[in-house]
Amino acid sequence: MGAALLMLAGLGVTAPEALAVEVPACGDVLFVGVRGSGQNVGMGSENLDLLRALVDGPEEITAYPLPYRASPVTTFVKPASGRADYLRSVRRGVRALEKLLRERTRDCPDERLVLSGFSQGAMVIHRVLQRARPATLEHIAAVALMADGDRAPGDRAVRVGSAPAAGRGVAQAYAGTFEARRAPLPAGPAVFSLCSRYDLVCDFTPLHRHSGPLFVTGFLVHLGYGRAEIEPLAVRIQRALAR
Repeated sequence: MGAALLMLAGLGVTAPEALAVEVPACGDVLFVGVRGSGQNVGMGSENLDLLRALVDGPEEITAYPLPYRASPVTTFVKPASGRADYLRSVRRGVRALEKLLRERTRDCPDERLVLSGFSQGAMVIHRVLQRARPATLEHIAAVALMADGDRAPGDRAVRVGSAPAAGRGVAQAYAGTFEARRAPLPAGPAVFSLCSRYDLVCDFTPLHRHSGPLFVTGFLVHLGYGRAEIEPLAVRIQRALAR
């Protein structure tokens, strides 16, 4: 485990698979993992991979998976209520994270926070940051937005990955449909946006809709984030924590 002590959900265990939803005791750094669509166990594999990559650093890290039901993307295309159900899922995540941040910054004023989200989870964090108070942002040391559907050109997030800087997320391309805001990300926390080229969610283009092969490619790219993509992100997070 290196120099870091990884305390998962306050249980004193060292295996990421042992994550629970009990809020841990105050620590030096709390890593909050916000899972993506359809990932309803723990914090999701992408957030876990980032967490594993961080634990060799000098920081003592406590980890917590945000408990919310992240509806699968297939929910969105269900007849009648599908879109409303999916958007309710995103809003539930936003409310859950805002509640956690209120309570955590009140009860653990000396603790620093790392927020990490994948796909729908990244959208949840993005939207929370857009409406967060400065007093809350002061506690957030770093943010990892992986395959963010709300990714927008010109955001102050540091771009990581192979997607072009001009790429945008599918929720930004259809802002009215996905209830995405065009408001910029706030100054304060170090925000890193990881996106691979052709990702259907964070590097969306109209061609994804009209080209079957590109749609399939974009879907597979979205599901393909592993160590090669995530470890450079972890390096940037570690540097932010070292400041």
